[in-house]
Amino acid sequence: MSHPNGPRTGRPPTRAPHGMVATPHYLASQAGVEMLQRGGTAVDAAIAANAVLCVAYPHMAGLGGDGFWLIADGNSEQIHAINASGPAAQGATLAHYRGIAIDNEIAARGPQAVLTVPGAIDGWRLAHERFGRLHWAELFAAAIGYARDGVPVSRSLADWTVQDVPILARYPETAAIFMPGGRVPADGEKLVQTALSQSLQQLADQGPRAGFYEGDLAARICAGVGAAGSPLQPVDFAAYRAEWVTPISTTYRGHTVYELPPNTQGFTPLQILNLIEGYDVTAWGEGTADYYHHLAEAVKIAFADRAKSG
Repeated sequence: MSHPNGPRTGRPPTRAPHGMVATPHYLASQAGVEMLQRGGTAVDAAIAANAVLCVAYPHMAGLGGDGFWLIADGNSEQIHAINASGPAAQGATLAHYRGIAIDNEIAARGPQAVLTVPGAIDGWRLAHERFGRLHWAELFAAAIGYARDGVPVSRSLADWTVQDVPILARYPETAAIFMPGGRVPADGEKLVQTALSQSLQQLADQGPRAGFYEGDLAARICAGVGAAGSPLQPVDFAAYRAEWVTPISTTYRGHTVYELPPNTQGFTPLQILNLIEGYDVTAWGEGTADYYHHLAEAVKIAFADRAKSG
C-alpha cells in the first residue's frame, strides 16, 4: 500500500545514532552491539555476531563456511574488500572422485562434497588485524557461553531440522547434537553444543591460525570428513590465507554500489541495478505486476549471464 511517507513494512523503524547491528538472530545482534558498547569497531561487532550465529543459527552459519567482507573506512572513505572463500583441496582431482563415485556421480551433500577449505575464520583474522580494536579472545565470549550453556532453538532452526531429519539420521554424532534423544527440539527448547564451545574456546585462546588452520582442530576435521571420502587434508588448511581484493562497483541513480569481484557473484546484483536504472521504477507502483515483472526479468537476464560466465 502506497503512503506519502514511503511504503509500510509492518515494522516500526529502528534508529541508533551510535551504531546498529542487524543479523537473523537477536542473540547475535546483541553480541555485536555489546562489542560496540565496549569501544569496539564494526569489525569487532561483526566477528562477535558471526560467532554467535555459528551457535544459535547453525543451519545457516558455521565455522566451516566462507566469508565476504565489504568494509567502509570512515577515515579515508575507502571501501575495502576481503575474499575469504577457501580453495579446493589439492587432492580434489578427477582421479579421487572417480574412485568414490557411484554411477559416475558424487553425493550432492555430505562429507564427499566437502572439498574446499573453510575460509570464514581467516577472513575474521584479516579484518581484525587491520580494523579490530578489542582483544581477539573477547570477541568469542558470548558464542562460547551460548554453546556451552545452551541457546533457545529458533523457529527457523526447528523448521530446518524437521526438513533435514533424513540427512541427520545418516550421521549419528551430528544427530545426537541437533536431535537429542532422537527428537527434533521444539521452538524455544535449549540446544547445547559442548564440542562447539570447546572449538570456539580453542579459537579464542590460540588465535585463528594455531587455533583452527594449523593445529589439531584442522587435523580432526580432515580425519572426520576424510573417512567418508572428502579430499581435504591438514596441509590444505595450513596453506590457506584470506585475501584483500579490490571491490567492483557501478552507479545507480547517483549512488555508488560496491560488490566483491569474481570468484564471487558480486557482478550479478550490479548488472541488475544497471538493467533497471533506465526505467521509472516509481511509476510502476509498490508491489504491482509491472514492478515484479520488470525486476524478475532483470534478475533472469543477470543470472543467465552469470551462468555463462561461470
